[in-house]
Amino acid sequence: MVSPPLYRTIGREPDVREDGSHINVNETIDASVFERWRADPTYRPVNLVAWAQRKKVDPVRLQTSVRADDPRVDVPGQ
Repeated sequence: MVSPPLYRTIGREPDVREDGSHINVNETIDASVFERWRADPTYRPVNLVAWAQRKKVDPVRLQTSVRADDPRVDVPGQ
């Protein structure tokens, strides 16, 4: 049996829990994702499209790994 892909939200705001802990901290998107986007016109995951629209960025223009919460910030060494 094959289940449909799970498209979780990319770069969503951290959830602050009662104990003060956070989830979705330090999430990054690897440069290879943007390379594949440029190379394969059929590669358009719905969550990546939604993220790009929400953050007002064009994945074609991104050349490095970036922080999911702020794509203006490059992530070195990824």
